[in-house]
Amino acid sequence: MKVYISENDVKNSIDYFKNGGFEDDDSLGIYLMLKHLGISTENNVALDTKDPRLQDSLDLVAKITDNSEEYLYGSYMIPFCFATGEYYQKGTQFGHLLGRLRDTVKQKNNKIALYDMDLDSKPATLRLKTTYKDTLQSRYLLNNKISLKQLASWIFRFNEFEFDTLPSKEEFSRVVRKYALHYFHFTKQEQAWLYDDDLQFSLIEPSKSHISGSTIREVLGIKESIGGLNAKQEYIQLDPSDQAPLPSVPKRIVKQYSALIGDNPSKDTILNTLKLKRQIILTGVPGTGKSRYTQELSKDPFFKKSDTVQFHANYTYEEFIGGTSLENTSDSSPMKVVSKKGALLKIVQEAKEDPDNNYLLVIDEINRGNIAAILGETIIALDRNYTVDLSKPIEGISKLHLPNNLYLVGTMNTSDRNIAFLDLAIRRRFAFINLIPNYDFLSEKVHFNLSYSNKDYNFNLGAILKIINNRIYADLKDSSKLLGQSYLIPQPTQQGEYNWDSDLFQDQFNFVILPTLQEYEFQKNGITASVVGDSLSNGILDKDEFYRAFVNQFSELVR
Repeated sequence: MKVYISENDVKNSIDYFKNGGFEDDDSLGIYLMLKHLGISTENNVALDTKDPRLQDSLDLVAKITDNSEEYLYGSYMIPFCFATGEYYQKGTQFGHLLGRLRDTVKQKNNKIALYDMDLDSKPATLRLKTTYKDTLQSRYLLNNKISLKQLASWIFRFNEFEFDTLPSKEEFSRVVRKYALHYFHFTKQEQAWLYDDDLQFSLIEPSKSHISGSTIREVLGIKESIGGLNAKQEYIQLDPSDQAPLPSVPKRIVKQYSALIGDNPSKDTILNTLKLKRQIILTGVPGTGKSRYTQELSKDPFFKKSDTVQFHANYTYEEFIGGTSLENTSDSSPMKVVSKKGALLKIVQEAKEDPDNNYLLVIDEINRGNIAAILGETIIALDRNYTVDLSKPIEGISKLHLPNNLYLVGTMNTSDRNIAFLDLAIRRRFAFINLIPNYDFLSEKVHFNLSYSNKDYNFNLGAILKIINNRIYADLKDSSKLLGQSYLIPQPTQQGEYNWDSDLFQDQFNFVILPTLQEYEFQKNGITASVVGDSLSNGILDKDEFYRAFVNQFSELVR
């Protein structure tokens, strides 16, 4: 079924841009259009009027008519100009708007330089100046950030999203958010200054119908005419057969963005990367699901067999590669020297003897071991095109070569201090896949309902964890100190549901989350109170006092 952004959310977005505190100018809207085309400080884009993406981006950013109507003049208004009601090129006929874009960018760039332009090329090309960020912040954003919810609500006001059934607000907002980030090529770095990633806290309502152009113009305060151009006004109500299709997000993309994986790669993406590289390391802060991914990979039918080892400070070459040890042969016989294969040699031999099937070795917490000591001379075998002579024969094996049907997966916590050494030792021999906290799973699958002080609260734990992590990052500027989603995931019920009991949640907060935050006090004194508030930072044991403080701290994150 076709699902749209609700009329009310679009109206709210119009009000937001009317009062957003941005410079009343076309430049921010044009910048967003060029962002869609992929402009950056390194990548040139062409102002090619024949490029359909350019017209599509102009329509999405500024068109105030829907597909059932057509105006010859004045049917575009960039949202940052809603407060003044200034139209985009109101005296230019619809078919000539793109042709004027080059001149518009040139004129504005001469006043406030955002782009390096090559006007001699056909078509003209441009890319962002290295100083563009400071210019946008000071001259156009006015040191504000754009709400991603309000931007997406406006940009996709006419978009059709293809779902199987009417989605929940959480699922719909998740899809819209990811599509917006993809559409504008927004990066994580830009979140710090360009946009406010607020769709975790403030959701968009799905609807079975889209807002009309006439309603948009009414909210904008436009009455009988478009642009006040009565003498030139030409309005056509299009027959259904003449109407252009609405921009659509196909079911394939919707399904991809609906997955409860946060901003992480899917299991299929990880598996495909493993097939390509044969050796990967899953990194991330504690609690981001690295072990869950390795368990899923181990169960994948692509592998006939999987083994798991865990590195630690005392893990040895003899355990991983192999070596000799003294063993009793019987009660009456003396001890003798026995040669034994380690975990790697064992699975290497199995894989070599069974070339038609694939084998997997998982190395948990790979950076906790002494890599140089554990691998020894065999580290070069990770290059796959080398055969290594072992320092001593092990069960008659004197050489090591990793077969192509053996795959290696390591896991590593980015909060560990010895991560830099690991990077230097084996970085080029592995693909590294970083996992970040999955707020979507918490928001949709983990439930915490609380009855307190004659009120019922349904807390959005994904939003709460995101707030906590935002505060941690604001204080420490260190993403390796963030908390993973498992900090707020309880044990599942027999039915596979995740429901917090109020007593257990209080214990989890006081005795798991707080001690982790208190470890950060060595880096910045007072960070615990800064992140969760003065009251909660004290580890309140009284239940009523704890939930009074919790409600006061996170009351805005109730669904």
